[in-house]
Amino acid sequence: MDIVANPPHILHALFKLSPADLEVLITGVHAPSAAKDKIMLWNNLGENPPPSNTPWLLMGDMNEVVNQSEKMGGRPVTNSQGRDFSKMTDREGLIDMRYNGPTFTWNNGREGTELIRERLDRALANAEWLKVYPQTQISQPRTVNFAPREIVNNDDLEFLASEKVGEGNWDPIKIGHDVSISHLFYADDVFLFAKASVGNVNAIMEVLLEFGNKSGLFISPTKSKVIFPPKMCLSLKRAILSFSNIKGAPSFGKYLGVNISPNRLKIADYVDLLNKTKSRIKGWQAKLLNMASRCTLIKSVLNSYPLYVMQTTLLPNAVLEELERSCRRFLWNKVDKAHYLPRTSWDKVCLPLGLGGLGMRNLKNWNLVFMDKLGWRIIKEPDKLWVKILHARYFKRSTFLNCIPNSSDSPLWRDILKGKELLMKGITYRTGMERTFVFGFIIG
Repeated sequence: MDIVANPPHILHALFKLSPADLEVLITGVHAPSAAKDKIMLWNNLGENPPPSNTPWLLMGDMNEVVNQSEKMGGRPVTNSQGRDFSKMTDREGLIDMRYNGPTFTWNNGREGTELIRERLDRALANAEWLKVYPQTQISQPRTVNFAPREIVNNDDLEFLASEKVGEGNWDPIKIGHDVSISHLFYADDVFLFAKASVGNVNAIMEVLLEFGNKSGLFISPTKSKVIFPPKMCLSLKRAILSFSNIKGAPSFGKYLGVNISPNRLKIADYVDLLNKTKSRIKGWQAKLLNMASRCTLIKSVLNSYPLYVMQTTLLPNAVLEELERSCRRFLWNKVDKAHYLPRTSWDKVCLPLGLGGLGMRNLKNWNLVFMDKLGWRIIKEPDKLWVKILHARYFKRSTFLNCIPNSSDSPLWRDILKGKELLMKGITYRTGMERTFVFGFIIG
């Protein structure tokens, strides 16, 4: 561990858990209570972020309440509270990590109507951190105090689940002869899979209880859900819900503002994403920024909110066009005008800087490139679990490059196949002892 900086209220430390691991940055924060000091702190963090590819975890006492759900008692939370903190986290693409433990991390030590409780401690991570450590889990002590949080790995839970499956007490979901799924961990979320039976639910609850006794992290029934297939025996469904004491749900819900669904999402499903993206590009900001600053802000916004969704699905053209329309109006400082004459075409704006453009992204091309990237990973990373699942489901007797889309296929698979045409343009074959692929195609 190397302490790289220790300004007031902040401690930056670079870690390497092993010589082969990527270097990561963990920043500890103990924010001041004075509003002007906190603004200076968030500005300092925003002006001095780590390099773009560095996994970053920011954690500690932020001394900020962002919304009313993070406070109970006392004066209501105003719109201005936590605004500068939220701006900094949005700008740096930091995701607030959910955690196990009490909702509130501080109280004023009083009783009755004078009791005030707030969530002041939190941990946030950027996308690079979640890619390297997707199993990171944040644990808050069960007693409200000023102790910092600890990072808990899900290895123990994975061991207990695998042990139950090995004993035959937990029947995982089988995708093919060689692929089955019993559990997946991502960030602070845990997904458990099993055939629908009371016996399997009993095995899962035993695993969760044993894990809770060892770690102090117990399942929260109100924050958990059981998802069933569309066509299922109603009496079995009721028996499972009654035994687990967890509510049923038709889907996983939302992640980063977008529904997780096996079906093709409609334009209405992206309303939250559109509103959140456009709210970062406001009319009053255009009047305060010059052309270069507006361009930089647009790139920052497009590299945060829409980016996560575009990596896994093709967004509807209407959604992409609405995003680009908002960006164009903001760039030309015409947010409040329905009709205006741009200084040059958007296609030229999207050209690289070396070719006379502003380096903006053409969202349709960018979205297609992400599908192209997924196809490339299918070819180059056959041992990945998600690749094995797609292989067992869609091209077990063929190859990815020879697959033909079918109307009954999942929307994700059809989107990946749409990027295959672009992938084929960039693939060349290199002769040798074995057949290999070389990818060399770049699209703006």
